Amino acid sequence: MTGPPDPPNPSLISLTPKKRVVPKPRVTPKKSVTPKPRLTPKQSLTIDSPAANKSAPTRRGRLGELGEELVAEWYERSGFVIVDRNWRVIRGEIDLVAAKRRLLVFCEVKTRSSDVFGTGLEAVTLTKQRRLRSLGVAWLEAHSEVHPEAVRFDVASITGTDVRVVVDAF
Repeated sequence: MTGPPDPPNPSLISLTPKKRVVPKPRVTPKKSVTPKPRLTPKQSLTIDSPAANKSAPTRRGRLGELGEELVAEWYERSGFVIVDRNWRVIRGEIDLVAAKRRLLVFCEVKTRSSDVFGTGLEAVTLTKQRRLRSLGVAWLEAHSEVHPEAVRFDVASITGTDVRVVVDAF
């Protein structure tokens, strides 16, 4: 036989609801901040602009600049003219843009002090290639006065002073 259920244990039932403690938000005074100028996609930063040189270059930054300089010299020895360096938009940066007659070359430069963690060529993945193509289109849109007959994407890998340029890499 079953009888009526046992009455609930009074120690398990709370008759008054617990109050939820909500911390008060801290109010901090607003600082007067000068807004930074925004760049449109058609504007570019060069290595000489103050916005590009926010602070002293790091060891890695100096290494990258050295690598880009070596590759620029390689292109110039091959008869190219360097049209643009370190062209930047929100989506990314094109390291070098070089031209020879009606050919325009976008070059991604990867500089390494050693190849212990892989070569610079291995660092240019399919995702990076897609981004570089998109940046190439943005560069051409921003420079509507340039009408190349052909466009090429190269990748340069520098380890120490060894410069390897893969022409028409993708």
